[in-house]
Amino acid sequence: MFEILNYWTGQNDPIGVEYPLRTEARPDLHPSFGQGRAVHVGVDGLTGQKDTYTSLLHRCICTAIKMRSEGIKPGDIITICTSNHLNTCVPVIATFFLGAKVANLDATISLSDTAYLLKQVKPKMIFVADDAIKLIEGALTESKLNSKIVTFGTSSDYLHFTEFLKKSSVEEESLKPVEVDSKDTAAILFSSGTTGLPKGICLSHYGILAQSSTLCDIGYNTNVFLAFSSLYWISSILILTSSILTGGCRVIAPKYDPSTVWNLLEKYKVTAMFLAPIQSFSLYKSGRPEGINTTKFEHLLIGGGYVSREQMNEIRDILPGTNVMLGYGLTEICGIALLFWPNNPKDMIMACERCGSSGRPLPGFSYKVVDPDSRKPLGPNQRGELLIKTDSQMHGYFNLDSCEAWDSDGWLKTGDVVYYDEDYCFYIIDRVKEMLKFQSWHVPPATIESILLTHPAVEAAVVVGLPHPIDGDHPLAAVVTKASCAVSETEIEDYIAKRVHDRMRLRGGVKFVSSIPLTPSGKIKRRDIRDMIVKGHL
Repeated sequence: MFEILNYWTGQNDPIGVEYPLRTEARPDLHPSFGQGRAVHVGVDGLTGQKDTYTSLLHRCICTAIKMRSEGIKPGDIITICTSNHLNTCVPVIATFFLGAKVANLDATISLSDTAYLLKQVKPKMIFVADDAIKLIEGALTESKLNSKIVTFGTSSDYLHFTEFLKKSSVEEESLKPVEVDSKDTAAILFSSGTTGLPKGICLSHYGILAQSSTLCDIGYNTNVFLAFSSLYWISSILILTSSILTGGCRVIAPKYDPSTVWNLLEKYKVTAMFLAPIQSFSLYKSGRPEGINTTKFEHLLIGGGYVSREQMNEIRDILPGTNVMLGYGLTEICGIALLFWPNNPKDMIMACERCGSSGRPLPGFSYKVVDPDSRKPLGPNQRGELLIKTDSQMHGYFNLDSCEAWDSDGWLKTGDVVYYDEDYCFYIIDRVKEMLKFQSWHVPPATIESILLTHPAVEAAVVVGLPHPIDGDHPLAAVVTKASCAVSETEIEDYIAKRVHDRMRLRGGVKFVSSIPLTPSGKIKRRDIRDMIVKGHL
C-alpha cells in the first residue's frame, strides 16, 4: 500500500503502518507562563514597549474574571477583530481559561462576509479595534445579532478593554482554568469552501497544542518570533501558543511592511519568521540593506502558496546563514502538514538541494496520494490528490454537514495535487479545489460568478485563476453574453470592481466565449477552461 505514516521515533524516517497515530498527552498552556527562557513574552516592534510573562498572565486572568462576570461561560463563542498589539492575545487566552471558544475576524474582510460569519457563530462578546467598530456594527445589524462589544480603542460608545484589566474583588488565585476535554473545540477559524461560502473550521485544544509543540520537536528556534498575521489566521494562533509553550518572545507588528522587517530582524535578534509567498517576494524586492546583521535569524518558513525554485534561490541569496524553507499546511489540519526538520542534517541537505519541495512528513500524520478520478493510491513520482489523517485535524465545519471533507475511509481530502519522491519529499503542484488564492487570500469563484450573472448582458460566466508568479491567482472571467446585448471587456471588469473587495477584481481580465464546457453531469470544466486560456486556445 502506498501510504506513508510518520511517527515520533527521534528520527525523520517514515516507519510501518502498524503504528497508531501519536496521541500522548500534550502540554497545558496555563502552567507554561513564566517557565520559559525569556523574561519578555512580547515586544511591540514599532514602539519597543515590552511585555513580561508575569504581566501577560495577570491581564489574562483579570480579563477572564471580568468576562465571567459579564456572563461568559464554557462553550460560549468570543470574537476578536483587531490588528496586532500587545493586548490582542489577552482575550484569546482568557477565553481558553474559561473553556469558551474563539472565532476571530479580520478587519479587512467585507461587510457582507463579516455579517455572514458572525451569523454562523453568534458570538456572545466581540473585542474590536476602533477602526473596525463600524464594520462590526454594520455586520451585527445585518445579521440581527446583539453581541456585546468591547473596544480596544478610545470609543466611548462601548465597554472599554481597560475595564477588564482592573483588579477584581475576586482574587486572581481563585481563577482555575476550566477543565475541558483536549478534543473539545478551542477555536473556530474561517476558510472558504468550494461553493464559495465561508465555513467555520472547528479545531481542538489538542490540535493547537500538538501542532505548536511539533515546531519545537523538529528543531525550529522560536526564541524570538517576528509575527505579522492577525488572529484570523491559524499561523497567528500557532505562533502565539508555540512561543508560550517554549518560553519564547514574539516581536509584534500590526502589519507586514518590508521596509521595516530588516530593522526588526536586527534590532530584536529575531530567530524565526513566517511569511506568505507574496510577503517573501516583497522582502526580496526591497533589497537587503547594507551592513544589516541577521546572524541570529535561523529560520524563515514560507507557506500558503506556490514559490518557484528561482524565487526560493533569490530569497536565500539575501538571507545567507538563514534556513529558508517551504512548508505546506491547511487550516483543516490545524496548521502545518509538511516541513523539513532543522534538527535533522539529512533534511537540511535535501531542503537545499530540492528547494521546490514543501518538506517531508511530520510526526503524528499519515499521508496518501490518490488518483483524482479512480481514488486508487499512487506511488512515488505519481501526481494525485493528497489525503491526510491526523489527530490534529478539524472536527468538521461549524453547524454544517462536513461529510464531503473526508473519504469513505476517513482520510481528509486536501484538494491539492502533489507528488512525493523516493525520499518522501513532497511537491505541491496544483489545487483540485475550485478555490483561487490571491496573495494568500482565498477568492471564491462562485461569489464573483454570482455577481457577473446580475449584469444584464451576461448569459453565463465562469471564473478561473490565471497563474501569476507573484500573486498566485489572478481571477479571469469567461463570459457568454446575451445575443441582444453589446458589452465590452472593460465594462465587465469595472462592473465587478465596484462590487467586490480589491483582491477579487478580475485582474486576469475577461474572455468572451460562445459556450461554457460542461461535464456530462452538468458541472463546469474549470480546469479545461483555465488550461485553454493559459495555452492561448481561448
